Amino acid sequence: MPYNPFVATNPAISQTRQNIVDTSRVNLVALRDGVIIGRINGWTLSVSGGTAEEPSIRLWSNGTERLRGTYTYSAGFVTQVVWEYSSNSGSSYDAIATETCTYDGSNNATGGNNSGVLSWLWEWIGKLKSLRTSYNAHAAATGTAVHGLGTMSTQSAASVAITGGNIDNTTIGGTTRAIGTFKQAREVHVAVSFSGGATIDWSAGGSHDFTASGSGAATLTFSNMPPSGIAASIILDVTNGGLRTWTYPSGTKWANGTAPTLTSSGRDILQFYTRDGGTTIHGFMASKDSR
Repeated sequence: MPYNPFVATNPAISQTRQNIVDTSRVNLVALRDGVIIGRINGWTLSVSGGTAEEPSIRLWSNGTERLRGTYTYSAGFVTQVVWEYSSNSGSSYDAIATETCTYDGSNNATGGNNSGVLSWLWEWIGKLKSLRTSYNAHAAATGTAVHGLGTMSTQSAASVAITGGNIDNTTIGGTTRAIGTFKQAREVHVAVSFSGGATIDWSAGGSHDFTASGSGAATLTFSNMPPSGIAASIILDVTNGGLRTWTYPSGTKWANGTAPTLTSSGRDILQFYTRDGGTTIHGFMASKDSR
């Protein structure tokens, strides 16, 4: 059975009483259905003016009849719609009503005149547009603009500068030597050049070696000692150290109170320990190897 749509010309004066009752019932049913589904057969929509997202005119047409809504927006939210009707294909319009909508500072609808059941949609359409604008800006953001990230979170993992803060009351970064320098160097072995003496860089490694040559006085020098409060030690592997007469760094104390005699042809293993930045250095003969 075909559906009976709304017919604007019914009921007509020429109809019988029964026809008037029947066509009126059909139109009432069609109007009921139109209210429920939000549409009436035969009407087409067109938009114009403004922008594609915020057109100033929405026009519904059905033959010579027209329903026109003229929209006003503020920051993406509809604040006014002027509703008009035309029976002569838009040659002239009769005013129906001017619908208004007001909002609070959070863009919640707070009131309006000549409002309908669907007027509450203006609030959520505006909020959806605002959310989309914020999302698009967020998706395009880079660096510290993303979620308010700090500069450290956007640095290369191999290039993060850390300054400020203390470990065991010692400042990290800046111009202060990092405590980790001495701990990380413990497994490194360093070959030291010899030229009338040897300079041992404590930060370069945990063990050092050199071969003495020639004769006469020689001086053992320490550089880059760990800061006071850090316990550190190094091992010195000396070949033919007995060829020279050695002067050790000031503050060096030997296990037996006397500096050891080194081997003229062979290797000696010396160990040095400090925890006060080199003010006091304890020296030990760990191994003597004559050959």
